[in-house]
Amino acid sequence: MTNRVRALLITPDGDLLTIRRTRPGQASYWVLPGGGVEDGEDMETALARELREELAATCDIHGLVYILGDGSDRQYFYLARAQSWSASAADRSGPEFADPARGDYQLQPVPLTPEALAGIDFKPDALAGFLLSHLRDEANLFDLPDLRTSQPN
Repeated sequence: MTNRVRALLITPDGDLLTIRRTRPGQASYWVLPGGGVEDGEDMETALARELREELAATCDIHGLVYILGDGSDRQYFYLARAQSWSASAADRSGPEFADPARGDYQLQPVPLTPEALAGIDFKPDALAGFLLSHLRDEANLFDLPDLRTSQPN
């Protein structure tokens, strides 16, 4: 099984930090920063590493709010408050930035509103639906249950 970790990274201004993916011959879409968990690495350590690589970011992890399983792939979505980050290519590392065939990765803050989120092609669809339902209900995402209490790290 492949485990991946992703961050719902909220800025002090209340925006969601996303990555706008542009691949040759495809329409742009938006994803959350994160990636694969390496052998022997716990999920929160993997998340911190991925955020450093992709955004030169540091954050405070609030909780695990969503898990998406798809066959042999499982994604863990953590809610976090961004302390610092960078959109500068000089500050970002990782294999995705070294291979031009993988397309373009642009950091893009998105207002955390139903209108802004519904206005972009946010992936995965199941997470977009989860977020939209809570935002439309005017729920505070930081009030969502922390699933770490029932999940192994």
